[in-house]
Amino acid sequence: MTLKTSSKTKSTQGFIFRNRLWLISLFTLISFLSYVVFFWFSVYDHGYQPDASDVGYARRLAGQLRTTVTFWLSYQSFSTIIACIYGFMLGVTSFNYLYKSKTVDFYFSMPKMKMAYFCEVCVNSVLIYTIVSTASYFVSTLIAKAVGAPVDGALLGVIVDGYLANFFLFLSVYAICILAQTLCGHTFIAIMLSGYFLVIELAIRGTIGSLASVCFQTADLYGRYFLGHNILPVLTSPLYNIFTAQGASLYVKDALIAAVAFVLAYISYKHYKGEFAGKAVVYKGVRYLVKISLSCLAAIWIAYFFLSLSEQVIYSTAGMVFALLGALLGAAIISGISEIVFAFDIRAMFKRFWQIPMFAAAGLILIFSFSFDWYGYDSFVPDAKKVEDCAMAISGGEANSQYIINGDTFENSYATAYAEEYMHLPYTKEMQEIAATGMERRTAYKNSLMDFRGNPTSETEIDYCNYDYDVIIMYRMKNGKTYRRRITVPCDMNKGTLNAVLGSDEYKQVSFTLNTMDELRNMTDGYNCLEFYDSINKDISDESLDAFFAAYQKDLQHWNFSVATDDFILGEVYYTKRKLLSASEMAALAYGEYYEYMMDENEAIQFQQGFPVYESFTNTIAYLEENGLYSTYMVKLPAVEDIAYLEIQKDDITFISDGAWNWGDGESEQFYISDPEEIEETLGTLVPSIGKTYTYHWHNTSGYDPRYSVYIYLYGNDDICYERSFLKEKVPNVVEQYSTNAY
Repeated sequence: MTLKTSSKTKSTQGFIFRNRLWLISLFTLISFLSYVVFFWFSVYDHGYQPDASDVGYARRLAGQLRTTVTFWLSYQSFSTIIACIYGFMLGVTSFNYLYKSKTVDFYFSMPKMKMAYFCEVCVNSVLIYTIVSTASYFVSTLIAKAVGAPVDGALLGVIVDGYLANFFLFLSVYAICILAQTLCGHTFIAIMLSGYFLVIELAIRGTIGSLASVCFQTADLYGRYFLGHNILPVLTSPLYNIFTAQGASLYVKDALIAAVAFVLAYISYKHYKGEFAGKAVVYKGVRYLVKISLSCLAAIWIAYFFLSLSEQVIYSTAGMVFALLGALLGAAIISGISEIVFAFDIRAMFKRFWQIPMFAAAGLILIFSFSFDWYGYDSFVPDAKKVEDCAMAISGGEANSQYIINGDTFENSYATAYAEEYMHLPYTKEMQEIAATGMERRTAYKNSLMDFRGNPTSETEIDYCNYDYDVIIMYRMKNGKTYRRRITVPCDMNKGTLNAVLGSDEYKQVSFTLNTMDELRNMTDGYNCLEFYDSINKDISDESLDAFFAAYQKDLQHWNFSVATDDFILGEVYYTKRKLLSASEMAALAYGEYYEYMMDENEAIQFQQGFPVYESFTNTIAYLEENGLYSTYMVKLPAVEDIAYLEIQKDDITFISDGAWNWGDGESEQFYISDPEEIEETLGTLVPSIGKTYTYHWHNTSGYDPRYSVYIYLYGNDDICYERSFLKEKVPNVVEQYSTNAY
């Protein structure tokens, strides 16, 4: 580059900077408020405290500060929102001179190639963002350091990674917005088209995900699965990447989107003419793209809105009529608005009115294709040759557990995510049979609901007559894709088939969370405690804890579906990691510093893991007995002379037929039994509580009577009660006689 050329470039950049001084000032103000003022208040709230000299307390504060800094400066955080805002504002203001004939003629008549000026404007925008964002990150990091945040290599890595990811996100958003600018002749339309380009892919994916969730019985969609990430990679939307991409792939995807948008923007800019100024959208192809996509989406949305408003289903004649009316209305509204906007004339609303039935038909065809499952979604069982392995978990969790996924701990609802991360089941013929049978049972409920639509009694029967298992299954394909399905495994399915899968080490080690127990134990300091069912907590050594896990692993070797369904669960062993809090840590409780801990005086439960104990787990029971954790009351109920009274609660539940229960809305009934003879009669019919076994690993609760809960109180020990249940059709007469409710 010659000195003369360099001088011209600097001169041009200075000219552009002066014209955008208001924008630079606005960004500076936003950054000052966000990254200095608000950031200061946020980190200071978790920063210096007068009594922070305690080592444990200081470590806790450091963790809080790390979390706060990460929230502000990492990717998928507050700074990501700022990057999108800056990209959008710089994008829609970069070439706004294109919208007036005089300014277009002036800029295009300058003795400078279009390519050069286009690049200089883009470079100027990138410089503005880079300067403002770099300064913001730098100042925020200094503030974090000043209030005591551990700005070590790990946190700096998070900050740098967040900065780079947000930079590429800014580039892609900016490139899409300048592409929209070069396709328009009006500022307002350019802003709207920018928004369209940014969200249209999310809208399409979200619509398809919603249809799948509503129409497919076996759909289990959330997050990236809801947005169809495993079916089709990102095409146009950097915002979509925020929900799905991670690591280096994030930079690559956003960089590719930015590169394609920059090239298309330059091509459009190069062919831009002065007479385009004042038009809404310059090219017919873009107008058709916008009109067709939005009209079809509107047809789908309004059709389903009419269906939900009228409480009809698409399968009925009335439902089809409402869907047709909604689709026509949605297509007509968006089609008319599009024509008005494109022509800047309200009289153009009915222009090309003949296209409306086409848009409505396209929307209805998509609805019908999902409603009647033209894709075979609800019967999808992949070919064994195409499957790498799979994972399976009961929906809603297993025992009372915490899950560690990639170093982070999660509560019970993450059982499925835990299985997807760690479970690798071979795709055997038994697994295929479970999947196929589960798909059939799941879709059978869909057909039954269609038949019973509008019949409350029959619908109740369907909801409560089965004790099958709601299961999530995930297939990992050899081509890298993953597929999730929600299936219903029948409780009367062949036990040999289920035993072959559930009895495998690959399933049990993950399902009972034993594969990550060592990692979870070592995550925090403190001491070990064990508690069994109604027993008290007992501190145990690491060696004793190892002995417990060895005994439990030995019993687990013979666990399978037959054990889970045939054996009673005697209770659950709770393994907890506890920590005594210092005075300063206790003082911090007022500020919510230990908000995730369950408190017991000055003890904090750092995590808790539950392990169900079946009556056949002899090694575990022996360990509990040797360590004073096993009460004979777990199996042998207390003697009649030790019992003060029985408290019995009966809920408003009515037996229908063939295992079906109707859960009413009446109040529960409570009564007491204190006569020794009546207590003795009742004790002989009690079994371990259904409440203690409700969600455990494939445990079958169909034999229990869900109406009754029994609580046993001993003389002089009202603070402790023993909970029990009745088996179906085994409720003693004395209990039925005490009940006054008419069922």
